[in-house]
Amino acid sequence: MKKIKVTQIRSVIKRNETQKRTIQALGLGKINRSRVHDDSPSIRGMINTVKHLVMVEDLSAEKTTEEREKQTPKVSAAKTAETGKKTGDAAKLSEDEETPEDTKEVEKSAAEMKQEKTTKETS
Repeated sequence: MKKIKVTQIRSVIKRNETQKRTIQALGLGKINRSRVHDDSPSIRGMINTVKHLVMVEDLSAEKTTEEREKQTPKVSAAKTAETGKKTGDAAKLSEDEETPEDTKEVEKSAAEMKQEKTTKETS
């Protein structure tokens, strides 16, 4: 069955009780909250009632991330070493280029930059 994603984009403040209850029945209630539902006539009727408060996306045309992961072949590092082919980031970097030796250094420098930025803003 087709799936649709319903996202609330407007508030229910100053709306009649029927619309408020329909938003609750759709599993929404706060702005930018989303739910995935089967595309059925009853769900479409509820969406039609509050069409000015929600945004609807069709998920049947797009593949879910789980389906993409199943179809993407994963190659182990040992297998790429055997074939001698470089893929992804390894293909972009040659042996002559410098790479960060330790990822903690990179994370540390990023954290230091954030700290400097916040100290500048507060002063």
